[in-house]
Amino acid sequence: MRFGIGQPVTRKEDPRFLTGRGRYVADIDLVRQAHAVFIFSAHAHARIRGIDKATAEQMPGVSAVLTGEDWAADGRGTLDPEVMAEDMGGPAGYRTKCPPLAQDRVRHVGERVAVVIAETEALARDAAESVSVDYEPLPAVVRAEDASRPDAPLVHDGAANNTSFTMRMGNVDAIDAAFARAHHIASLSLYNNRITAVTMEPRGCIADYDPGTGRYTLYSSTQNVHGTRQILAHQILHVPESRIRVVARDVGGGFGMKGNVYPEEAIVVWAARRVGRPVKWISSRSEALLGDAQGRDQNVSAELALDADGKFLGLRWTGSHNVGAYIEGAGAIPILFSLKLASTVYDIPAVSVTSSLVFTNTAPTVPYRGAGRPEAVYIMERLVDQAAREMRIDPAELREKNLIRPDAYPYETRTGWIYDTGNYAAAMAKCQALADWDGYAARRAQSEAAGKRRGRSIVYYVDNTGIFNERMELRFDPSGEVTILAGTLSHGQGHETSYAQMVADWLGVPEDKIHLKQADTDEVAIGRGTYASRSMMIGGGAPRGAPPPTRSSSAASALPPISWRPTPPTSPLPTAPSRSPAPTARCRLAKWHRCRSSRSACRRSSASDCRAPAPSRRMYRASPMAAISARSRSTPRPARRRSTATPSSTTSAQSSIHYWREGRSRVASRRVRGKRSPRTSSTTATVASS
Repeated sequence: MRFGIGQPVTRKEDPRFLTGRGRYVADIDLVRQAHAVFIFSAHAHARIRGIDKATAEQMPGVSAVLTGEDWAADGRGTLDPEVMAEDMGGPAGYRTKCPPLAQDRVRHVGERVAVVIAETEALARDAAESVSVDYEPLPAVVRAEDASRPDAPLVHDGAANNTSFTMRMGNVDAIDAAFARAHHIASLSLYNNRITAVTMEPRGCIADYDPGTGRYTLYSSTQNVHGTRQILAHQILHVPESRIRVVARDVGGGFGMKGNVYPEEAIVVWAARRVGRPVKWISSRSEALLGDAQGRDQNVSAELALDADGKFLGLRWTGSHNVGAYIEGAGAIPILFSLKLASTVYDIPAVSVTSSLVFTNTAPTVPYRGAGRPEAVYIMERLVDQAAREMRIDPAELREKNLIRPDAYPYETRTGWIYDTGNYAAAMAKCQALADWDGYAARRAQSEAAGKRRGRSIVYYVDNTGIFNERMELRFDPSGEVTILAGTLSHGQGHETSYAQMVADWLGVPEDKIHLKQADTDEVAIGRGTYASRSMMIGGGAPRGAPPPTRSSSAASALPPISWRPTPPTSPLPTAPSRSPAPTARCRLAKWHRCRSSRSACRRSSASDCRAPAPSRRMYRASPMAAISARSRSTPRPARRRSTATPSSTTSAQSSIHYWREGRSRVASRRVRGKRSPRTSSTTATVASS
């Protein structure tokens, strides 16, 4: 197949990007829109004595200058953590409440203090320069190890030692004995430095309020439109979700940074109603460095116990994760995953890992490119390299000796992960072969002879991916074109191409007749967005259950039984008689198979036996509707036909099929929700460089 799974293809989305026809938030303009410019705190910690906005309010073109007092007066809410350790069975922690516009105190540089709404961005920036904020600087702390000291200034009055919670995982009772009998203990301290995403497209949003319908519309550069709608509805505006529409057109990168709701999104939605016109805000690069959530920032002191042969006996580390001034969105997740995945791919009999979520006067940190898993791998792999150097063992040999054996699956780690399958030794051997591991010495000698240095490393990475469920729809129109309604949200991953490859391969539909719709809460009923390496596994796997098989009748027979009311659910969809006199030899596959070239004379028992050209013998999901429409006129026809499917115990998708009629066209749609397996799938990758 020219355009299918595994084929080198030209990306469907690239022509519009390369020719400047992409549509990002900055490209969207609404009638009568105003522009917002924010005043950010220049202090890491300070009390707000007062805000003088009188001069700015009198400047030309200014519609409003809004502060935290205005926000509180309107009864709007705060941005709270989406998930905490206690929500997943862990210890209780201090939950922050972040007002989108600061009230009384600022707790980090870049916190939003006020917003100016004006006719143009230039006018708004001029007015913002006239807003005067009277600050009383307070002691600040920016490093997690300093913040947890007893004499450190408190970021939040209710968080003792600036700690939200401390969490420990592993079989702690066995750790002391493991280290007591160790022949060698490798130890090191690591700092996984703070970073920021610096996406190609800075964040931005534009909001509108329709007083006639009472509905809000938000266009935003986000990774999760449905999550944004939920937070705005329940935490900020206190209105039903149906009153809010969130849309993301093209999104230029996210890396996890655009996964949570930001103060700017909450504020422009509120401001649009307050000033009675659409409000647009686009971040400058400097403002992005101030206001974007950041990542990593973890300190760890770690130890690895080994016997004389290099076998791992125990892993122990204590760390702290700098969450910044507020726990935003899923900001507590990295610490959980770094603990849970501590032993990675190695069989370690005793594990005790502890970490604290610490507040500082810095910008909040959120999941970024792995959300704690890279931090865990970084600790483990650095320890293994340290032990290999100290014990003078080849690092690859030391790793291979301690990998989880292929016959040990399903394997449960000491921190509670269950790995379903894997052959880590084989993957590492293949990686070494591809990297010419044994030829490294000669390459190094050549580099040294040329006055250059050469180094190498080998790293093993494991990750739990495919989290949560997802909804994907395939919609067929009478012309034969297919629209994929995706709950995922491509922001650079190329879903328009990837999903089209899958559907083209499974259905045989030409790629130019496959279209993608995503990131609009009014068009896509349910969705979780794109993050955590989940879109291809869950979102991509879901449509596989939706289209009918196209290759053989044996596959068709494997479909779940289809029923329609009032027929009992276990009964198959009945084959309807033709309105015209029945042919003498009807195709036995008429229920699923529409043979346009020899339908009346076909005597084949399966699609694979059919000799008609492939385009003439495709199977269509609409075929059951065709069978229903061919019923006798005297047969009662229900207004709505619904068929349900019971998933097999071996499948990872639950599906239900809905058939309905719209005017004269017949539409068939299948909804598939991917479900997580009870066991955690482990995806491995080995990287070697030399």
